[in-house]
Amino acid sequence: QRSNGSCEPMVDSLPCPLMIAPSTWIKRYWKWLLPSVVLGIIGCFALGSLASLLDVFRTVRGSAVYDQAWQQVHNHASIQIELGTPIMPGRLFSGQFHGNEASIVFNMSGPHGKGTVQSRGRRVNGIWTLIGLRVYARGINGEQQFIIIKPLDLTTTPLNNGANGP
Repeated sequence: QRSNGSCEPMVDSLPCPLMIAPSTWIKRYWKWLLPSVVLGIIGCFALGSLASLLDVFRTVRGSAVYDQAWQQVHNHASIQIELGTPIMPGRLFSGQFHGNEASIVFNMSGPHGKGTVQSRGRRVNGIWTLIGLRVYARGINGEQQFIIIKPLDLTTTPLNNGANGP
């Protein structure tokens, strides 16, 4: 290349190289950058959802209603006979907490079968008490229902003294 900037071939020299503008990293790798950003956003959303779900599971499983229901069911002689021992809690469960009322459903299993536990609890003066506990078991005697704590009639409360209307 001559000093005046022209690119005319010289007699004893090689032809001028093509002048290519340097490209930026983003221009070279945009095909990888865009999917990486999208996957990163989706991954952050998935991790946040998983953390929230685990927090809900920890709240339900750590509740007094769950603990009381599990102790009652785990130590119940008829259920031990039906499902066998040891009885283990299931991994999935559901629960609802509305003010001073709670409802939790969870699975359990033993060597001879499986069962589903439905429990209801009420909080009075900060203390949770089971007001209903029912177990559906599928064990050595087929399907059976055990009502360990009969549910209270929630329409009869001290506030309405059993009156169902105005």
